[in-house]
Amino acid sequence: MHLIRAAHADDITQMLKIWLDASTQAHHFIPAYFWQAQLCNMRDIYLPMAENHVIEQNGLVTGFVSLLKEVHYLAALFVAPESQAQGLGSQLLQFLQKQSTELNLQVYTANTNAVQFYQKHAFQIVRESMDVHTEQPQFDMYWSVHSLSNQ
Repeated sequence: MHLIRAAHADDITQMLKIWLDASTQAHHFIPAYFWQAQLCNMRDIYLPMAENHVIEQNGLVTGFVSLLKEVHYLAALFVAPESQAQGLGSQLLQFLQKQSTELNLQVYTANTNAVQFYQKHAFQIVRESMDVHTEQPQFDMYWSVHSLSNQ
């Protein structure tokens, strides 16, 4: 198990690097310049509005999760590409699930690895919609503590 803690201001640079690297890799169907153009918004708008937690491995931030608590919205869950497939994403998600009664999120339909990851963690596809920023189809997914007892 790795250390999960509240993000500090001095974590932001590493969080942004993880976000950009992982977004570019996972969303190969969206041009990389789109993600680069969103970097300032991520730093100045999206991260500050969320409750952020990081996961550390040997003192280095290797992933993070961002939650809009009031609306139970999982806004971001990213692990550095070089640290993926080690269970860090699962640890971050389970950390949130332990302190939540429900969560919802949106994930691109073409990001099949992420869709399967969330389904493995008891998220259900609620509907398909269109991301207005990228014009890519996405799934709205939902998890509730009650869905765990139905498995």
